[in-house]
Amino acid sequence: MARKFKQNFDTPIIVGGPGSLNPAPYINAETNIVCIGEGEKTILEIVDFLHEKRKINEVNGIAYSKNGGVVRSSPQDLIKDLDALPFPNRDKISIHHFRDFNIYNMKLPYTTMITSRGCLYRCSFCTSHNIWMGKIRSRSPLNVIEEIDELVRKYGVKFISFQDDIFGFNDDWLREFSGLLVGRKYNLNWMCILHPLSFRKKRNEMLDLLRATGCNTISLGVQSADKNLLEGIRRRESELNSAIDLVKASKKRGMLTAI
Repeated sequence: MARKFKQNFDTPIIVGGPGSLNPAPYINAETNIVCIGEGEKTILEIVDFLHEKRKINEVNGIAYSKNGGVVRSSPQDLIKDLDALPFPNRDKISIHHFRDFNIYNMKLPYTTMITSRGCLYRCSFCTSHNIWMGKIRSRSPLNVIEEIDELVRKYGVKFISFQDDIFGFNDDWLREFSGLLVGRKYNLNWMCILHPLSFRKKRNEMLDLLRATGCNTISLGVQSADKNLLEGIRRRESELNSAIDLVKASKKRGMLTAI
């Protein structure tokens, strides 16, 4: 796609995402800059470079071509305060065109959100711990609620798909978030992604909070039921029984579960 684009347009091509951890294929396909890792600071530095306000070797968190090879710049620092980031400008899209048919009880209008970045697990098939450096950073519950307020009041959203690697990793965070959301009394449902070991010690309390605030769908990261395969991807056999218990507890509360 990059090569075809270059044939018709004289404009820089910038890519990012999980595949950026191996930037060479993109560079070899005539991509100008590969953004590695978190992009908000980096894209501003790239814009400065494109406007000749800084040199390319002064842009952190990228890879680019030089003398026929691939050069990586210094890593970009992670953003410490996620609340400082603005909400996505959904005026730029038609929100009514977005949906996810894998969520069987989805309602429209539908959108996605993320409340945290990172994961403490190191599954062999996943790049999250590389991109986010094995740390979890969360937006404040109030900041998340303020985005939900905008979604409901401005866009009429009725279903949100939270795309955190693992939602509600911190119990105190989830309690505060739930207390704020349930007070809104919105006609809103949502789904989230959990780990099979989520809420092990306080499962009933946490699931009750989810259900009370409109969560009706849970996606579980159960990768396999085979012991050897689980070990090979840095997962534990104990997850299986925990996942079964989590599914049963969720179903008891009328929540749809998906693997």
